[in-house]
Amino acid sequence: MVYRPRYFNYIVSKLSALATEIELRGKLNFLDLHLHSENFYRSI
Repeated sequence: MVYRPRYFNYIVSKLSALATEIELRGKLNFLDLHLHSENFYRSI
């Protein structure tokens, strides 16, 4: 159980980075990650 906060922080940081990248790419009209992320977040 010692590693649980570490894993949680890692997952949160990666999801935050993904959300930021999707937002920035959306502004540039690169929408390929939007489709993949919709499927990914739907399954969570």
